[in-house]
Amino acid sequence: MIVRPRPHPLQLLYIVRGSIIRQIAPKVLFIGVLSLLAVWLTHEQPTAVGTVPFSILAIALSVFLGFRNNACYDRWWEARKHWGDLIVQMRAFARECQAVLSPARQQSLLRRSIGFAHALAGRLRDLDPGLGPWLPSAELATLAGRHNLPDGVLQLISQELGECRRQGEISDIVYQGLQQRLLAMTGIQAACERIRST
Repeated sequence: MIVRPRPHPLQLLYIVRGSIIRQIAPKVLFIGVLSLLAVWLTHEQPTAVGTVPFSILAIALSVFLGFRNNACYDRWWEARKHWGDLIVQMRAFARECQAVLSPARQQSLLRRSIGFAHALAGRLRDLDPGLGPWLPSAELATLAGRHNLPDGVLQLISQELGECRRQGEISDIVYQGLQQRLLAMTGIQAACERIRST
C-alpha cells in the first residue's frame, strides 16, 4: 500500500498525480469559454438570452450530476469491498499454508501471494508492480511476456500446490481448500478489472 503525507486543503487543488485534472481540464476550459461567450452575449444584447433556459438546464444538469456522483461512489465502494475481501482471502490462505506446509513451501507460496497483490495493484494502476522482492528471477523471466501478470502469479501458486499434492505433502481435502482460496482471489481480480474498465 502506498502511504503519502496528507496534503493541506489548498494543496488538494494543485495535486496532479492520481487526480482526474488531466482528463477534465479540456472540458472545464470549454465550459469556461462557453460561459464567457454567454456573458458577453447578454451584455451585447440583453434581451437575446433570458434566465429560463439556464434554469431548466441547471435543473437537468444537477439531476444528471447527482446520478453520476452516486454511480462513481458505488464503484468506489464496491472496489473497496473487493480489496478488503482479497485481504481476507490472502490471510486465510497464509494461515492454511502455515498450518499444513513445510517452512520452505510456506515462504515460497506466501511470497508469491504477496507478489500477486502487488501485480494486481500494478495492473489496476498501469504501473510497474515491482515483483523483484517477491519472486525469484527465473519466475520473473517466465512472467515477463505475460499480458495478465496477476493471473500468471496465481498460476505459479497453483502449480506449486499441485506439486505439493503429487508429492503427498498435502491431502486432497487440503489441496481443494487452498485451491478454493485461489479461486476466490481470481474472482476478486476479475471484479477489480471489471470496475477499472467501466
